[in-house]
Amino acid sequence: LAAAGNYANLSAMPPAELNVNGLKLPPASTGGGLHGLPGDFLSTSRFIRALMLSQFAPTNLTTKQQVGTAFRLLGQFDLPPGSILLPPGGAFGGAGSTTTYEITEWTVAADQKNLVYYIQTYDNPGLRSLNFDQLPLDGGAIKVMPLDQPVQVTVLKP
Repeated sequence: LAAAGNYANLSAMPPAELNVNGLKLPPASTGGGLHGLPGDFLSTSRFIRALMLSQFAPTNLTTKQQVGTAFRLLGQFDLPPGSILLPPGGAFGGAGSTTTYEITEWTVAADQKNLVYYIQTYDNPGLRSLNFDQLPLDGGAIKVMPLDQPVQVTVLKP
């Protein structure tokens, strides 16, 4: 939070046109208002991206659209395979004698209004949901939803 003030100039709006001695220089493209947003995978940079992008996210959407927006925002912080390597025996958990890498294994979003918990995994980006308003929360048998469900691909047939 202490570093958030360093990004107070960021905006979802494009910067104003620059006028230099009568020469009008428009912004290079849309998105210029966020020029300077950190893009690396440091936890502090990911926090700043989350803070800024959540500030500009629309709030007048349907629940279904909000869930989509939430996962688009959360996808900005996914660790792609190979982007963060862990050397063997390193301080950050590289095991054995082989270099490994970090990934974002799963992402979740909670719809607190409708009591739905959405889950997306690395191996299957399709959304799965737990509808808490339909579960017997007063006890009974334990319910399990396997997270290693296969990806479903829709094939367009000619």
